[in-house]
Amino acid sequence: MKKPTTILASFCLLAALLLTQLAALSATESKLRNIVLILADDMGNDMSGLGTPGLATPNLDQLARDGVLFTRAFSAAAVCSPSRAAILTGMFPHSNGLWSNTQNAGLDYPRIADKPERPSPVRSAIREDIPTLVELLKERGFYSAITQKSHIQPAWRFPFDKGFPYRNKPGEYQRLVGEVKNAAGERPFFLMANIASPHRPFKGHLAANGLGYEPATIDPEKISVPSWLPDTPLMRKDLAQYYACVQITDACVGAVLAGLKEQGLLENTLVIFTSDNGFGYPRGKTSGYAAGLHMPFLVAGPGVRRNERCAVPVSLVDIMPTMLSAVGLPVPETVQGLSLWPLLKGQAKDFPRNVMMASESEHYLARAVCDGRYYYVRNVVKPSGGFKRPPMNADLYDEKVWDNRAYRATLEAQKEHPVKYGMLADFVDGHIPDEELFDLNSDPYCMKNVLSDPALTATLETLRASLVDWRKRTDDRDTQEALRLKFPKPLGTVSKE
Repeated sequence: MKKPTTILASFCLLAALLLTQLAALSATESKLRNIVLILADDMGNDMSGLGTPGLATPNLDQLARDGVLFTRAFSAAAVCSPSRAAILTGMFPHSNGLWSNTQNAGLDYPRIADKPERPSPVRSAIREDIPTLVELLKERGFYSAITQKSHIQPAWRFPFDKGFPYRNKPGEYQRLVGEVKNAAGERPFFLMANIASPHRPFKGHLAANGLGYEPATIDPEKISVPSWLPDTPLMRKDLAQYYACVQITDACVGAVLAGLKEQGLLENTLVIFTSDNGFGYPRGKTSGYAAGLHMPFLVAGPGVRRNERCAVPVSLVDIMPTMLSAVGLPVPETVQGLSLWPLLKGQAKDFPRNVMMASESEHYLARAVCDGRYYYVRNVVKPSGGFKRPPMNADLYDEKVWDNRAYRATLEAQKEHPVKYGMLADFVDGHIPDEELFDLNSDPYCMKNVLSDPALTATLETLRASLVDWRKRTDDRDTQEALRLKFPKPLGTVSKE
């Protein structure tokens, strides 16, 4: 047995080492003052740094080198409002109340942050008893600003100090940081820099940046057509517009970073980049498949490892607890996400959980779970409609308003590409399986359902059990959601103005 003095000396040495490590960590984190969340609109998991052919995203690639790139990050929902509300509450849509797209509250802050005496009903809104990220940061003394759109309800639960109408021009986003810094004065700030591109219609973003309808910045012959879409000239032209808008987004990200550097803020600002949901194509946005929920996700700033890729499955509901931990604020019990700081600092290599996802609970109801490799989908309420009234957002099929040529390209390819046409037909008619299982390592676009593979029985049962347990813990009920699909009712309130 060791002598007491030896034990005490060992304990003191260990304590000294721990204190040294904590002091170094505290010194690093004390540099963190501001938070910038850059949120693209309808951008899939596409970056040149991720190997997307024919695409150049130098600014996102540099941000990845400056921080951590999560290669298995998933949105909480596959459409705008539920996804954004999930980010700002740290909760899933069926838990926080904002389960469908809702009215855009606009950017007239701080006026719309005042609760009206007689609010008007809206389709869905977050519950009044749930604390939001903006509220908590405001209580801590943060100045908060938002750009482009809010699209969350009720507006007074997200009390931004100012809204900037900037949408898709790099020059505007470079000025933005200085304007926010000046408005914040001595206060730290939280900037939610929403970037409109690459949301349809693409032509508006292209024109605003001096690019033609058939942008020369992307060669249609060099891009790769996703495996569920027919490879036709019209489809390639539509995808070329999408990728050109991704490059506009990349330029805006570079402009925000340049603005931070000009203002001397890069060294004390946590920067997060991601997208709200997948790109505007069938089986992408609003769907339960990976193309609708698998997001680019990059984090850089004080205390964050540099030039690291992390394959641990994470969720965008993890953003709020990560930010709160970064500024020393407690995480509310309502939050369903986890702080990513153990992964960002290199203190952990894994999380004790799978990642859960929810498709939009409006056109159909699907739930998904991923362990990092295998992606399990439960189609709870299947879509129904047909080609003329497809069960999806209008921007996924309408050409007159949204300039979506991809939908028509698929219909016109019935003879030349019957399998791709059939996949769309099966979806709009609701002829999809109750359950689906995909191997993202070999099948990132979820084309081959391996549910019946006997070698994956144990994996399937584990993912099934995880999903059932998650739905119970988050009060996600089939009956309630199915009724909402058939008979939408107001779940929140908004000003009549």
